[in-house]
Amino acid sequence: DWLIPSQPGLNALISEDGSRSNQRALRVEYDGVAKGLATEQFLLLKPGRYRFAARQRVESGLPEARLEWVLSCYETYRVPLRAKPLRQGGESSWQTLRAEFEVPAQGCSAQWLRLMARSGPRRANTTVWFDDIAITSLN
Repeated sequence: DWLIPSQPGLNALISEDGSRSNQRALRVEYDGVAKGLATEQFLLLKPGRYRFAARQRVESGLPEARLEWVLSCYETYRVPLRAKPLRQGGESSWQTLRAEFEVPAQGCSAQWLRLMARSGPRRANTTVWFDDIAITSLN
């Protein structure tokens, strides 16, 4: 299950996606100034190679500038994965973000998958949707 904290300037929620009927997705609204955690999920991945994938749709702004998916090891804070949302120009259609990573054999028996926001020097309102977030083994 996704844990979704609440904080000023950074809001995430599972909501109806207006571009597809009867579909729900993760909607993130970000003011570009707040920093921290948008959402997270605790994982128990075994050591090995994996592919992270998520469908995304930008409603407004530039999420690649300040948002980032991060997978970190629970015990050591090692970061096997950093994946920024894709840059989208023009029409806002669904695209697939993919990144490969490796869970190390030592010091990473549990992990956090987090969507993090970095602050910027000025407001830059962004709204982005994520759906079909998945991690699959490549072993």
